[in-house]
Amino acid sequence: MHLKEKNISNYNPNVDDSIKPDFKVLWRNKSSNETGHCTFFTYDYGMEIIEAVFTTIHPDREILQIRVIS
Repeated sequence: MHLKEKNISNYNPNVDDSIKPDFKVLWRNKSSNETGHCTFFTYDYGMEIIEAVFTTIHPDREILQIRVIS
């Protein structure tokens, strides 16, 4: 079956591709010492929300640094 080019907004009208992430979080896994990073969209709630959301989603990881993405 050949898929035709379609407008994504028809399938997910709530997605706004013009919004960019605000912060980059550098983290470390407490048990394995694995490190990594992820990005956060704070939607104007500010940096304060990152720690609460991150520790809820990833209780086994600790935040090493939070960087502002410009």
